[in-house]
Amino acid sequence: MVQWWPLESDQGKLIANLDEPVYSMAFDTGIGVLCGTQSGILVVLDPDFNARKLEKHKGGIFHISVLENENFITCGGDGKVVLWNKQLEILQEKQLSQKSIRCAVHIDNGWAFGSSDSDIYITDSEFRVRQILRGHKESVFALEYVNGKLISGGRDALIHIWDIPEGRQELPVQAHWFHVNDLKLNAENSILASASMDKTIKLWYAGNLELMKVLNSEKYGIHKSSVNRLLWLNETVLISASDDREIGVWEIKLE
Repeated sequence: MVQWWPLESDQGKLIANLDEPVYSMAFDTGIGVLCGTQSGILVVLDPDFNARKLEKHKGGIFHISVLENENFITCGGDGKVVLWNKQLEILQEKQLSQKSIRCAVHIDNGWAFGSSDSDIYITDSEFRVRQILRGHKESVFALEYVNGKLISGGRDALIHIWDIPEGRQELPVQAHWFHVNDLKLNAENSILASASMDKTIKLWYAGNLELMKVLNSEKYGIHKSSVNRLLWLNETVLISASDDREIGVWEIKLE
């Protein structure tokens, strides 16, 4: 694991050498860096980068979310969601699916979880399932939530918009040629970025999923393999990470 600062520099600082692939990461100023590994081990790097390993999941940790109270959740290949406190004690766990829980997003008074069984589980704050959304044909890899609307993307290369109270979906968008690996809204919730196995990043107007721009290697010379993760630093600066071992920093010019 390498720390980069500033982003324009090509010099990074090695802060940890983990023994296996990392599937998910999150950061909290009090806890440190949380890393979910391929085998399901949670690696916690404290602010001094001392590592602690915790075994709870099986089959990988695909998602980590830190809450406002510094509790956090982990979602695993065992179909479980686990709630931890900042002392790294388990407060609650819930078996949602017999397949992997791949992604999660906090929604009004609860959560949405995307699974490899192709379903999206809508739960209350205690992870009790109150609704299941069905529309994807394969694994759900990414979720975002804005203004009462849930946006999802997955292995079927589709992006859906859901009206959760109605359990209704708008006509899905054939967004990419291959998997939609990640979805991220910018700080103003005006632009949705999607990352795909087809090596592209696409920018969409969040309100109606009208295509705004395509970022690809042919035009910009970066990302010659699957684009896996996205992060907005603010409303116009986007960071991308790819299987080609490159990190892209994009300045999006708003029209």
